[in-house]
Amino acid sequence: MLFLASAAFAYLYYERFWRWRDCIEASASSCRTEDGGNLTGGGQLWGIVAAVFLLLALRSLVRARKH
Repeated sequence: MLFLASAAFAYLYYERFWRWRDCIEASASSCRTEDGGNLTGGGQLWGIVAAVFLLLALRSLVRARKH
């Protein structure tokens, strides 16, 4: 379940920041997508959340293997 959450947040990170990072950096604040969405550098937050869930999932996996 934690791996699934990590993957979901990684997808959000990709869609809300990574894919548009050049546009966001060029405008220095936000970027408009083709569908009218306004993306900001705050999309990096999804990457942090994904990393936290990945670390929790890996810790859970290591603990399960020890027992």
